[in-house]
Amino acid sequence: MATYPWPGNVVNGKKLKVALSGALPANGWQPALKAAVQFLNRELNNNKVALEFEIIAKAINAHVVLEGVPGNEILGRAELAVGGRRGGREYLSDVTIKVPATPRVVASDPKSRIVGDGVKTCILVHEMIHGVGLDNDMHTPGDVFSKKFQLIAGRTPNLDKIQWDASSPALPPPIINGVTLEKIKTAWKA
Repeated sequence: MATYPWPGNVVNGKKLKVALSGALPANGWQPALKAAVQFLNRELNNNKVALEFEIIAKAINAHVVLEGVPGNEILGRAELAVGGRRGGREYLSDVTIKVPATPRVVASDPKSRIVGDGVKTCILVHEMIHGVGLDNDMHTPGDVFSKKFQLIAGRTPNLDKIQWDASSPALPPPIINGVTLEKIKTAWKA
């Protein structure tokens, strides 16, 4: 299990700047990003984590950049870039979150509909938690930071849900449990 800290100047600023890159807004991710940032900021504030996500216009000035990649799956991928070492410790320089351009209810069917904004929001919340500095070995079963999800397609996009397993809550809305919250606090020591 690994966490990668941000450098002190970023942590002391208590903010991670997030921007969209490429054609992502045209593919319907802007509402999900706004909802993900609102959810995370509320959760972090309520749990006394000195971190706020802020959406900015230019990717060049962002700590976390969201990119659309070809694909129909319902999972994203956060690439944590290590930018330097101090005192024998590696520090993050930036994070790139890659999300599927067209997440569909049936990934193998290019004619199936795109999942609802609630599912996209959960995907982004998951990946933005990685953006705090948690790698794939840090996943937590049973909440939005679970390793894998199964899609439960609703009759309409706003009724779509994802779930880790049958015993875990169906999302949306996103849920961060206490175990994931402690991992965030360990990675973000402000």
